[in-house]
Amino acid sequence: MQISKTGIWLGLDRKGVWTLGRLEGAVESSAERLPSSWVAILDADEKSLRAGLAYAAEQFKLSPENLQNLVPIEDVLAMAIRSRSNHWVERAVHWMTERDISREHLELLQELTTAKWVNQRTRHIAMRLVKASGWTQG
Repeated sequence: MQISKTGIWLGLDRKGVWTLGRLEGAVESSAERLPSSWVAILDADEKSLRAGLAYAAEQFKLSPENLQNLVPIEDVLAMAIRSRSNHWVERAVHWMTERDISREHLELLQELTTAKWVNQRTRHIAMRLVKASGWTQG
């Protein structure tokens, strides 16, 4: 399925390994490790991504639940925050406003609340998410 307006596609290869890339260019496999290019899935919103996966599963007679559970969204969110890229951090934080947040992600969000390299808007959203969760370090 196409996941970005810039022509990036996400799919499974014949061995069932996730691949990401442009149809006319290089494709990265996630067989060995999750490539950093996976943060591109965050350019869409989570509902759109899940709807696209459900549609693709239907087209190929796959289980939509199994296919969606195979997408390493939790890892992608953590990777985006660790990237120190304002764009990807902002996209990850946006996704987190619409979902349950894991302890690992709460720890990363806590770090963002005081990170000088992150823009103020994203810092404030991270602060709100941490506060709303009731999570405390320790």
